[in-house]
Amino acid sequence: MPYRFNQARMDDWREWFFEPDYEVPELPSYDPEVASNPFKAFKYLPVAARYKFMLSEAEYTIMGYIKGPVCRGQVALNVIEDHFWVFFVDPDVPTLLYDPANHSSSLEYFSLPASEESNASLFSVWTKYSKLQEVHLKDKLNFINKKSQQGVSISLDMIWNGHGLSPQSSEPNKNAALTVFRHFDNATVVKGLQGLMSLAMSGTS
Repeated sequence: MPYRFNQARMDDWREWFFEPDYEVPELPSYDPEVASNPFKAFKYLPVAARYKFMLSEAEYTIMGYIKGPVCRGQVALNVIEDHFWVFFVDPDVPTLLYDPANHSSSLEYFSLPASEESNASLFSVWTKYSKLQEVHLKDKLNFINKKSQQGVSISLDMIWNGHGLSPQSSEPNKNAALTVFRHFDNATVVKGLQGLMSLAMSGTS
């Protein structure tokens, strides 16, 4: 998938990753257990910068793995809903920046089969990693509940509307809302709320 490098994108990266004051005591290892876990590999980078990096090209990011070899064929695609929308929390709401790298034990929740290289088995994928996902989801739910108990009002107002991500642009980012369509053996990601349901909602809003 082509990816354009231009001055605007470089300016954003400089603001997110070069201007903030933070320390990287060591570069990430190429060991499989680290290289396969981005939360381990990039744990020293500011969580807000990592999030904005993903948001700025959310369609490209999601399409990158939904069009990858792991998501090809009917069996792989059966786990995806036929039609759904994707929204994101506003990056300017720091209270909801969930960062598992804050706790070393939480980083293990994001281990992937690639860390086992050719030793990964289909059985372990369905047992070990499904349990890790369950633990991670509980941890994230506890994080949200704790924020709510601290007085943080969680509402739809926290959904990102596409504004405020890049100071170099006054236009809203079109990656703020995405639609995923699943077909028989492949899936597609498009920008905006697409589909009859979105039309019905817009007509009643």
